[in-house]
Amino acid sequence: MRPGETVLLDAGSTMGALAHELRSASALTVATTGLTTLNELADVDAVRVECLGGSLRHLSHGLVGPLAEAALEKLTFDRAFLGADGVSPDGGSVRQTCNRPASKN
Repeated sequence: MRPGETVLLDAGSTMGALAHELRSASALTVATTGLTTLNELADVDAVRVECLGGSLRHLSHGLVGPLAEAALEKLTFDRAFLGADGVSPDGGSVRQTCNRPASKN
């Protein structure tokens, strides 16, 4: 990633590991719905962190729902890194909810 870029990191442990690698970055903006990412970058002054808000999804330690979706609709990113709980046979990624899996499009 290059200085000046804005990057979206999804929630989950993989995104937390990626955020850890970004601790040495400079002049980077990271937008996230993930608490693990927030924790990793909370004390890194050279990285601007934007929390996208929402309701807590305990399984992934991520923020979800209409508030998070509204924030995502208003922002643009140079790069986006998305996590998934699985991949469906037709090639789509899926996430597990309490009731049923939902596709990430």
